[in-house]
Amino acid sequence: MVPKLISLRLMLVSLATLLLGAALACGSAEPVAAPEVDTAAIAAAVTKSITESAPKQVTSAEIQAMVQAAVQAGPGVSKADLETAIGAQAGGQMTAADVKTVVDAAIASMPAPQLDTTALRPLVEQAIRRSVPEGVSATEIAKLVEAAVTGATKNVPTRGELEASITKSVQEAAAGQLTAAQVKTIVAASIEAATADIAKAAAIEASRAAAQEVTKAIATLPTLGEGDRPGFKKIILPVQERPNIDPGTPLAAKQELEFSLHYGLRGEVRPPYVWGNIDYIMSRWVFSPPFRFGPKTTGYALRQGFATGYSISDDGLRFLLHLNPDAILQDNTPITASLVKRMWEFSARPEEQLAWGAILNHSKFIEGISAVASGDAKQASGLIALDDRTLMIKLTELRPVFPMELALWLYGAFSVDQAENDREGFKIAPIGAGPFIATYNIADGAETFTATPNWWGPEANIKKVRMTLIPDRQVSLIRYENNETDLLFADAGNIPSIWNPEHARHKDLLDMGGFGLWWYSFVQDHEPFDDINMRKAIAHGMDVSTVMTAVMGPLSLYPAGITPPGEACYQTGTEYVYDVALAKQHLAASRYVTGDKVPPITVAVSSGYATYVRMWEVLQEQLKTNLDITINIIRLEAGQQPPDTVELQGGALGKRIPDPSTMLSDFGGQIYRGAKNNQHLPWNNPTLAAQLLKAQTTQLTDPSYCANWQAVETFLIDDYAYLPWITADPRVWFMQPWILGPVGSWAYTWPGLPYWKVGVKDRTLYE
Repeated sequence: MVPKLISLRLMLVSLATLLLGAALACGSAEPVAAPEVDTAAIAAAVTKSITESAPKQVTSAEIQAMVQAAVQAGPGVSKADLETAIGAQAGGQMTAADVKTVVDAAIASMPAPQLDTTALRPLVEQAIRRSVPEGVSATEIAKLVEAAVTGATKNVPTRGELEASITKSVQEAAAGQLTAAQVKTIVAASIEAATADIAKAAAIEASRAAAQEVTKAIATLPTLGEGDRPGFKKIILPVQERPNIDPGTPLAAKQELEFSLHYGLRGEVRPPYVWGNIDYIMSRWVFSPPFRFGPKTTGYALRQGFATGYSISDDGLRFLLHLNPDAILQDNTPITASLVKRMWEFSARPEEQLAWGAILNHSKFIEGISAVASGDAKQASGLIALDDRTLMIKLTELRPVFPMELALWLYGAFSVDQAENDREGFKIAPIGAGPFIATYNIADGAETFTATPNWWGPEANIKKVRMTLIPDRQVSLIRYENNETDLLFADAGNIPSIWNPEHARHKDLLDMGGFGLWWYSFVQDHEPFDDINMRKAIAHGMDVSTVMTAVMGPLSLYPAGITPPGEACYQTGTEYVYDVALAKQHLAASRYVTGDKVPPITVAVSSGYATYVRMWEVLQEQLKTNLDITINIIRLEAGQQPPDTVELQGGALGKRIPDPSTMLSDFGGQIYRGAKNNQHLPWNNPTLAAQLLKAQTTQLTDPSYCANWQAVETFLIDDYAYLPWITADPRVWFMQPWILGPVGSWAYTWPGLPYWKVGVKDRTLYE
């Protein structure tokens, strides 16, 4: 009986520590891998010991039930737990004293075994390294390990002490009936049989204790999700402003909006990370990005999106994105740091990319994203989920405008599970994270946006937005004039008539910020524009400014440089002056000398832009008269691609953030990168590459910030990389007067759109 009793003592402690280890593994602390324990052996030992200790009136079946209760007592089982479990199973056949005798016989004075701390230390160190915040030094980790291991093992006796304790117990139980040699043999056999289980149980117990010590130590370290982290500056952003609307204004029965756009059918609701045209006005409200831009009156300052703010490291290369704990996807999935990491990695996959770069124009600065984009990795090393509410973002180079870029629709939140497993559903009814749910109607190509019932922000006033795509510009204008649509996209190149100040609806033009640029780039990889003198001759030999005003009206803006007037870092004196004498000098300095020797120059123009076709017809005649150079105009029908042989290639860019950086970077990229503006090819002009890097890594508060970006612009202008065409005015939306709440915004961000209201649709009430 004595060896069995000793075994029971050992096994019950093993059971308790095993359950504690299981509790640790399920807890919030980083688990240390627990050794396997033979629970069948534990149950067998417990059964035999209880059988030998229990009163005779307790049956074997009842003893078996007690054992089952003890084994299944659950995490954190204690002596009291075992007494309760065994007493309940005894069904009143055992007194409290009987129960206590059974349990005491099993666990009283059980000594802990000798531990191999050299084996334990690496396990604890691994747990610490997985748990402590980034930035804690190796020295601090070593101290934590030492303290944890020491605290867990400081009261552990030696094997000799263990043998002495067991020997004493055997001798007392034998009451002189065993010789010293027999006692020694029994003790040796008992220890030998139980050594493996002792070591396993002790390792679990010590690991649990060590983990508790580590948890206490970690609690004293900086918390990443709350407060300022040492070496970081934390910025909590204001919430988005809601429009101030006179509550006495009579409202329409239906709070719904109708948009009209001049594009062909999309075929889908485009994912946020590839949306690149003006219909992204609704993307921000379907796929909420981390941040938003405030109204014009705030200087387009950042506002909260699905993140409440960010922290930036002292070296400017690391950001902590602090997520809103209430933010969820439209299927109720919480927006966690792990989800955001997955979203941005998914959007960088090779199969998700577009030629113009889309989100990669901005996310490529995150460490490891380029490896994902090239197919060499599945995850980005620079995206680290520190906890559910904190995402660390490591950049490969200084990117002072990065927080502004996180307000772009391209970073909008979406369901990666749906995008991966239900692609058709993702196209027709994507799961986003905004106050509107988007659906695509295959029959008519319209996109409908309905108010999200479980939106985690304030309930939207506007209950539905319908975006209708109408390729025929005249039809869309007639619909607007007949009050059949609330908002009309109508830039001067699309519908010039409404831009005439004399037009009855001209006053409906919505005030916004964020100019863009239309241009024609000189294709420099074949003649004649591989010769810079030919590029100069064309740039100074045509009066684009005068022709543009004559064809498109007095409100059209000629681009004096790339950065438009009134925008940050604008510089004067950058335009190409119309000067026929100067143009002839450059022509004479070229290898062609005279215009009749210059091969024909081809330009492709969409026939849908009738004003552009008309401008080229006038300039074609002007260039022939001034320099005897022939321009061939190819009029492209809808869907027709330009031939590979064009010498003047049309292009357009908008300023995605209120800063010169993105536009100048993208402009240089489209002209000075490889085929189709491949984002993974190096710049083929090292001088421009160096200037861009210098400007991109200059802090916004640096006095040389604008000068560095102006140097980039000057290079592009002096290299005659492009032919300026028209500055795209941001005021390209015409809005009916019954739309209440719009304020000046950056481009098409329209802060507060869900909280606009629709007044009674009678123009006379607002005149």
